[in-house]
Amino acid sequence: MDPLRGPDVATRLLRALHAGAAASGTAFEVTETVSRPWASATFSGEQHHLVIQADPIPGFRSWLAALPDAELPLRGHILADLAIDMVEQVGSRLRVTIAALTLIDA
Repeated sequence: MDPLRGPDVATRLLRALHAGAAASGTAFEVTETVSRPWASATFSGEQHHLVIQADPIPGFRSWLAALPDAELPLRGHILADLAIDMVEQVGSRLRVTIAALTLIDA
């Protein structure tokens, strides 16, 4: 992390996800994060691949169902897209794969 710029957008995204889950009375653990630069003819940003795990409680399921439509604050960036790619039961927990696209807010 660059101390002059603050946390990168992947860190901001994870913080926003944790805050949203906490506000819904639930929590999750991050088991994998991969971010890579992304650009089109008019926009630039990052693609994010996240894997999280949580207990399959109703609050988590509700938060997860609402997540693709959630507005997450990401200083200096916009969450352009977020999709739940996979939800699977692993033992007693849910393993969730999330894909997100963040754009630089110019």
